[in-house]
Amino acid sequence: MGDLLTAFPALALLRDARPDSEFTLACREAYGLFFRECGLAEHVVSADSPMLTGLFGDCEKGSPRLDPWLARFDEVWGWMNGGSGAGLARSLAGHGARNVRIIGPPRRSSPRPLYTHYLEETARAAGCPFPGEETSKAYCRLKACRGDGSGRMSEASAPVIIHPGSGGKDKCWPLERFLEIVRRLSARGAEGLLVTGEAEERMAPALCSFRFPDGWNWMRRPPLRRLAELLARSRFYLGNDSGVTHLAAACGAPVLALFKEENAVFWRPCGNVEIFSAEKIGNISVDVVWEKISQLKTAHNRVQTAISVLLSKK
Repeated sequence: MGDLLTAFPALALLRDARPDSEFTLACREAYGLFFRECGLAEHVVSADSPMLTGLFGDCEKGSPRLDPWLARFDEVWGWMNGGSGAGLARSLAGHGARNVRIIGPPRRSSPRPLYTHYLEETARAAGCPFPGEETSKAYCRLKACRGDGSGRMSEASAPVIIHPGSGGKDKCWPLERFLEIVRRLSARGAEGLLVTGEAEERMAPALCSFRFPDGWNWMRRPPLRRLAELLARSRFYLGNDSGVTHLAAACGAPVLALFKEENAVFWRPCGNVEIFSAEKIGNISVDVVWEKISQLKTAHNRVQTAISVLLSKK
C-alpha cells in the first residue's frame, strides 16, 4: 500500500490533466477499490489477474485477452520504485499498448522524496506545468471522511492512532516502546486505538497479554475504508515506515513516523509528517518521541481552550 500511495499524488494530477478520460487502475484489488471510492479511477483490475501475466513474463504465453484489452486505452502509465521500467514499457508496447509512459525512480541519493519525483515527472510527461506548492499539497490528500465538518473534535471523536507494524521487521520500532507510549498517553488522559493488520499477526501473542488502559482498544485488521476514516479524524498518528503511515499522511492526520535513516528521505510520506530516524530504528528512544507527542498535546489543548473561550462568548 505504501508503494501505491507514493504514486497517488501523480495519479491525482493526471486526472486533472485528462479531465475527459476514464481511468482504469491495475493494482492490488482492495487498494484499487479504495482508490476508486476516493475518485481516482472508474475501473479496477486486480494485479493478480491472469490477463496481466504476459506483461511480466513470456509474451507468447500471455492471455489472448491482453492485447485487445490494452488496445482500448489511449494512454498507459506506470510508476516504478525499482529498476528503470524499460522492460515493462517494451512488454506493454509489444502487446499493442499506445502512448506508454513509465516513470522510473530517482537515484536513492536524490534529496527529493519518491512522491515528489513522481509528481514532477508526471507533470512533465503529461505536458502540464508543475503545480505550485498549495496545489501540490492538495494532490497529496485523499478524499476521506472528516467527521461533521465543524472543526471541533472531542477526545472520543479524535483518538490517537498507533500502528506498531510494517512489512519489514527491521523497519519496526520495538513493540514494548509503542506500548510504553500508550501507557504515558493514558496517564495524560488521552484515548486511542492500537491498529494491526495482516503483517502484524506475529505481535498478537504479546498484544493479547497486554492490559490496555481505559480508553484504549486494539483494532485488528480493520477494513481499509474504516481505517481511513479513523485516520482522517485522529488527533495524531504514530507508526513505522509502513503503508498505514503513508495512508495516515494522505488522510491528513498529523503523523509521527519512525524510519531507518537510509529510507527517511526516499520513502517519506507526503503531508504533515514529522520523521524520527536513526541508522537502526531501535536507536530511537522513547523519550525523544514522547517529547514531540507532548508538544502536539500542548498545542491541541491550547486550541481546545481557545474554542471554549469563543463558545462562552457567543
